[in-house]
Amino acid sequence: TTLFRSLHILRLHLKKLRYLLEFFAPIFPVLSFKTIRKALKELQDLLGQFNDGSVQQLNLQAFLSQQPAGASLAMAQSVGALMAVLHGRQAAERAAALTALSAFTRPQLRANFDTMLSRAEEAL
Repeated sequence: TTLFRSLHILRLHLKKLRYLLEFFAPIFPVLSFKTIRKALKELQDLLGQFNDGSVQQLNLQAFLSQQPAGASLAMAQSVGALMAVLHGRQAAERAAALTALSAFTRPQLRANFDTMLSRAEEAL
């Protein structure tokens, strides 16, 4: 859950960054802005999918815990199978999100970001 919380907080900060960038888009060089926005959106989407998987699993666990003691074994097995599928999917989404995060922090994109901000400062 610590990783889940950290990735959720990262997703919220990235959302704020994207809103700020989009607000100031008119002062940024178009190509730099589009490159950064695309990478940022991809990362946000992957983190969102990871988050959705976590929430779905928590909701399924809560659903199971609220069932009476004599609840259907078939229903419990079905929910368990669904949770296993969600867990596997979430592992793939986590790997994809970490790869996208690595790409987002690569030196080339960071340099592009710095250049975009410097040019925007000069334009003001």
